[in-house]
Amino acid sequence: MHTKGTMNTNNRFSSLLLVIIAAVGLILPCLAGAAHAGTVNLPQTGQTTTYAAGDDGALQMGVAWPNKRFTDNGDQTMTDNLTGLVWTKNADTPTVGKCNGDTKKWQEALDYVSCLNAASYLGHNDWRLPNINELYSVVNEGVDYLEKWLNDQGFVNVKALIYWSSTTYAYYTSYAWSVFLWSGGVYNSAKSGNCYVWPVRSGQSGTFGSSAIWSSGQTKSYAAGDDGALHKGVAWPNPRFTDNNNNTVTDNLTGLVWTRDASTPTMDSCKGGNMSWQAALDYVRCLNTANYLGHKDWRLPNKKEMFSLLDRGKYDPPLPSGHPFIHVMRPYYYWSSTTDAGGTSGAWGISMLAGKVSPIVKSNSPYVWPVHSGEVGNLVNLAISLSGTGSGTVISSTGTIIWSNNTGTASYLPNTTVTLTATPNTTSTIGKWSGCDTVSSGQCTVKMMSNKTITVTFDTIKIIPRQKKR
Repeated sequence: MHTKGTMNTNNRFSSLLLVIIAAVGLILPCLAGAAHAGTVNLPQTGQTTTYAAGDDGALQMGVAWPNKRFTDNGDQTMTDNLTGLVWTKNADTPTVGKCNGDTKKWQEALDYVSCLNAASYLGHNDWRLPNINELYSVVNEGVDYLEKWLNDQGFVNVKALIYWSSTTYAYYTSYAWSVFLWSGGVYNSAKSGNCYVWPVRSGQSGTFGSSAIWSSGQTKSYAAGDDGALHKGVAWPNPRFTDNNNNTVTDNLTGLVWTRDASTPTMDSCKGGNMSWQAALDYVRCLNTANYLGHKDWRLPNKKEMFSLLDRGKYDPPLPSGHPFIHVMRPYYYWSSTTDAGGTSGAWGISMLAGKVSPIVKSNSPYVWPVHSGEVGNLVNLAISLSGTGSGTVISSTGTIIWSNNTGTASYLPNTTVTLTATPNTTSTIGKWSGCDTVSSGQCTVKMMSNKTITVTFDTIKIIPRQKKR
């Protein structure tokens, strides 16, 4: 479908167009108050390259990913250590007994997963077709070929094609949401088309840094086993949004604070309206210089932050009922600060008609919706380094974050107190801690006021050879 090499956004658009043209006979099928901490912490997007000052790669907002993103469970399943979800290792929609594989129409995809459960596939009967939030969670915005990166993580047969979610496209219900596992785009695909199926289940492990998947917002069911029937993900708080009565709105799900006026208004010398991507970054910088609404930490939201606003049960705009925002510029696109890694002349934008996520040439003119992290401040990172000649594990007091490799990183809200417990293996012993506030009974305690680095040493137990008796 594509060859490795230099690519720009126009190349990617051309490839997408070929997919659409090839599929046109099936009506665009697949192969064609005070701010506070939220219920979930959004993870970073994965983009680490900076393309302009103040962009996603420069700020890298969100929970840092675990040192090892995925774990091969040795049973043909893979655990995402960030979200706790468990995926089938083989993403090729294989034939399993009576469950015929290959690409499928949307209803067939749901039937296929039901068949896997009847067959207790890989020892489990709780597989499901992932909802759109779950499927999008595997996207890494820092790589140009997403399917290659996923296969490099230990998965097999991830295709550079479109995969079904269980979430119906509310704007036109003969379509469902899908993710293109080449670019990471989120599109609507005709349910009569053929896409791949990648089953998922919740697993037993927790999330990393409270970066749980949240509910998509879809409550109406269109078929047994779909998103509206299962309602997977963290339930939204009620109310979802709080009008802070100062022209800002807090999202109680994520803790993010947005401008109430979504029209990109002109503010003094900060010229508003729709604008290019670089102008959008400059606009936000101008707002900070002007201390807009009493804040100097506004930013252009990254792709995951913009994505988090969406209610997949709504359209025009795709925002939760009763939201307090004004002047939402539907059906137009809004910029994210995330560049399309596979075509860096483009950046990701999100449509306020129904929530499509597409790469847009940076010279085009979507709108800008500034965000900041709220009064709790940004998350702070705790880095763990294991050293010495021995080995062991370190577990945090959250009970969800374990380090057994050389390094690991977790993100916390400021002022969080964390206790770390080290357990050596049978041939090692604990040496010393460094970077802790206190050490007691072999445990390290640290209060996360800022980014911290903690080191623990594991020493190999020296065995003295037994001397022969004379």
